[in-house]
Amino acid sequence: MRRIGREVAALVAVLAVAAIASEFAHLFREAIFAVVEFLYDEENATDGIETANRAVPFVTIAAGVLIARRLNLRAQAAHPEHVGLHTVGNAARGEEPAVSLPGTLTRSLATLVACMPGTSLGRESAILEAGGAIGSFIGRLVPGGAPAVTTAGVAATFSAAYHAPFGAVAYVGGHLGVSRDRRSIAYALIASLFADWLTVEHLGGHPIFPGHSGSAGSMIVLGLVAFLPAVLGARVFVQLREFLPTWHVVRNHPRMTLALAVIISASTVAIAPLSAGNGMEALRHIAVGGSIAAATALGVGKLLAVSATLTAKAPGGVFTPTLAVCAGWVLATYVGLESLGVNLPGDHWDGILIGMAAGLTVGLHAPFLASVVVAEMCGQVGLIPFTAVAALLAHRAMHAVDVFEAKRHIPVPHEQHDEDA
Repeated sequence: MRRIGREVAALVAVLAVAAIASEFAHLFREAIFAVVEFLYDEENATDGIETANRAVPFVTIAAGVLIARRLNLRAQAAHPEHVGLHTVGNAARGEEPAVSLPGTLTRSLATLVACMPGTSLGRESAILEAGGAIGSFIGRLVPGGAPAVTTAGVAATFSAAYHAPFGAVAYVGGHLGVSRDRRSIAYALIASLFADWLTVEHLGGHPIFPGHSGSAGSMIVLGLVAFLPAVLGARVFVQLREFLPTWHVVRNHPRMTLALAVIISASTVAIAPLSAGNGMEALRHIAVGGSIAAATALGVGKLLAVSATLTAKAPGGVFTPTLAVCAGWVLATYVGLESLGVNLPGDHWDGILIGMAAGLTVGLHAPFLASVVVAEMCGQVGLIPFTAVAALLAHRAMHAVDVFEAKRHIPVPHEQHDEDA
């Protein structure tokens, strides 16, 4: 009876955390949309910056990145080793050090400030970290419940942010390292399904991307064409953001690096508005038609802008930026082939979806997540066979590349980062 009582208390805590996390994710997004609309008279940052005086996004983004950097450094100084997604992972596995709720909320505020003017940066990492910290805080009130409730908090915020409950379970299983903990996985599934229901029924949630519209044959052809550019784009992105902070010039000239990073972050968005935001608005834009200019803004502009923003130490994520970068590389390939007279079947967007699954596998080292999350974000479960094959092939290809580079003493990218959300 005592064990049943503990499980009931833990389940109540899980549902409470899922509700709080869902509302947090909703308010976080709405705050960004409100400020973007105030600055540019458009809720959509890409459209607003397109028609705005370009000095406005340059100045506001530069200021946002600098303020976010300050808040992030303050959180890390006040709570060393107690903030970041890796610390949330520790809490989910029942390991020390414990995650700090005040420090995590300060980092979330930093991401919020950075994203408000339309900075090219993923915002969902802050939501996931906050969900995990809230889960850890509430879970400590339940005997033995902290790890599982922490996991549930991350899963709930992932589900609320991406409308992907099963992707949320795959994410916590892989990135938090709890795949073998049946209790944590069960609570994560309950929390993610409950958060998805709350988001859809009460917070205006809906599928994030349009679904595919072509035949299976055309999708296979488009997917084969998309595979290589998507994998290459994601690999370049992950290597740039991982190895850039280790470069000699960056380490030895921090002030010059900061100035250049802020200038690149702000000017890229001012010049190429499609690189603004976390990438979702731009992806919805190219879903109905894309040009080489749009492909360049996503494949090159967003890659540079997000890398620069992270180099400036503004906290944020790369989940949706990785999707956007891969989409840009795939779109550029399609447009380039058609300019050479190659007739591709179906709609470009169908192949971009498959390419994004392959690229996400490479960018986050998460084949199981990539297999399901793109399909869930479209609201089309039938897409999973295509994305799963692309994710599996991308995973095997990158494993072979990693082995090849390791044998030749070439640095291999780490498998997990605090920005992987």
